[in-house]
Amino acid sequence: MDKNSFLYKSFVAILNYELVPWEPEAHEDSKLDYSILSMKNIYDFATTMDIKDVEPILRRQVEYNNALANEGLEKEGGANIGKIMMEQSSNVHNLARARTVAALDAWAFGSKLPVIVNCDSVYQGIGVCLPIQEYAMEDDLGEEMFYRALAISNLTAICFKKQIEDSAELSGAVCAGLGAGAAICYLRGGGYDDIAKVLERTYRITQGLNCTDDEPLGAAKLALGVEAGLLAMELWYAGRL
Repeated sequence: MDKNSFLYKSFVAILNYELVPWEPEAHEDSKLDYSILSMKNIYDFATTMDIKDVEPILRRQVEYNNALANEGLEKEGGANIGKIMMEQSSNVHNLARARTVAALDAWAFGSKLPVIVNCDSVYQGIGVCLPIQEYAMEDDLGEEMFYRALAISNLTAICFKKQIEDSAELSGAVCAGLGAGAAICYLRGGGYDDIAKVLERTYRITQGLNCTDDEPLGAAKLALGVEAGLLAMELWYAGRL
């Protein structure tokens, strides 16, 4: 994608607008054109973008949300779902879920650390970031692949949240699972058609996973949303989609 094109500049602007530190009040609606967010456009942008154009915003997301995950694993508070999962983690799949939920545990129970949101959702901001990092580290894929995958995960979650009918009922946990599944499929060598298959299966698995204001329940739902994306990706990777 030509970096001087309207599409390219719009994608960079959307990432900069949507990936911001959480605040109690949602920030004002932007005048950005979200109709450009097709999965084909997202894939083309993420696989051709100049990393330097998005690295600062994505690096901040990783640093902030990793700090939260570490706090959630180190301190006691609430249900400590992430810590329970970590005790049972024997592979990258389980580790990705555990660190993701631990970050939400820390935020939900009063951490003073900042968290980067996606579409004003803490669930999405955490869930489209930490699982991708764990898989990228496991396979030693390097920063370039990692940032391209992060762009896919973030933009996929934004795409579904902004464009699906009745998206108010589409929970951040579901959007996080969709973004994580798509991005990790890319990390595992998947192309556009493969990502589409993973997204279709993830969406079907997560039907009925609605929004909630119950924080402990929300952490469990984020675990389920991310699990759906990882399961769909693993099915694809095993040649079963």
